[in-house]
Amino acid sequence: MVAAGLGIGLLPEIGIPDATPGLVKIRLDEPWVERSLQIVCRDPDALPVAARLLIGELLSTTPIAPPPDKSIP
Repeated sequence: MVAAGLGIGLLPEIGIPDATPGLVKIRLDEPWVERSLQIVCRDPDALPVAARLLIGELLSTTPIAPPPDKSIP
């Protein structure tokens, strides 16, 4: 939508290529700018062992609020 001139986007800096013709990047350096990350997968129990271990490690070192439900309607 941004490239088509139909809106704006709020993206992490890593998600924006440096040489994107026609787009302007404006850095947000404000106290209200906070980034929330989620782990997304279809079935956590079906993931490979390495992926489950990574998720376990991430969850053990990060304060999180548990989701209300494991599935997305």
